[in-house]
Amino acid sequence: EDDVATKLGDLVGLLQPRETPAAALRRYRPAQQPKKRKAEELADEQNAQSSDTAASFDQLSQLCDVLMTRGIHSVFESTREDLADMQRKQSQGPQPSEAACWQYRWTTGEKQGEIFGPFSTETIRSWINDGCFSCKRPAEFRRCTEGGEPQSETWMLWDSVAEFQGDFAALEE
Repeated sequence: EDDVATKLGDLVGLLQPRETPAAALRRYRPAQQPKKRKAEELADEQNAQSSDTAASFDQLSQLCDVLMTRGIHSVFESTREDLADMQRKQSQGPQPSEAACWQYRWTTGEKQGEIFGPFSTETIRSWINDGCFSCKRPAEFRRCTEGGEPQSETWMLWDSVAEFQGDFAALEE
């Protein structure tokens, strides 16, 4: 996680305000040689600029590649400000709701009462977004440890768990 935050910080340092890495790559792209200018006049100026530009282009490319392999697939389309927010979140580490584990049980059907889990909040959210839980397929949830030990004996209906609430708004749109 620290590695991702560091790479995001390095990437942010190469971008201008509201710029995306895709736009920065175009900006840092090595310049083509001028055809009708005096080569000697521009040679010194271009050599200094081109080595800095080439180094920035290479560094930007490498950072984006590493971040994509670490799961940040929107890196090329994200603005400098979005990437700075990601860096801040990565530096803070997982929030309690994101680090939580959950068990669930169906409230109807042939698997009614059978306990499944533990699953991360992120996994449960993705299942909610995919429509796995609904009024027609209701389930109850409770917090548990990563080892599956219940942290509470209280079960909550799938649509009343506060950590999942943001996902319901997206489903209603």
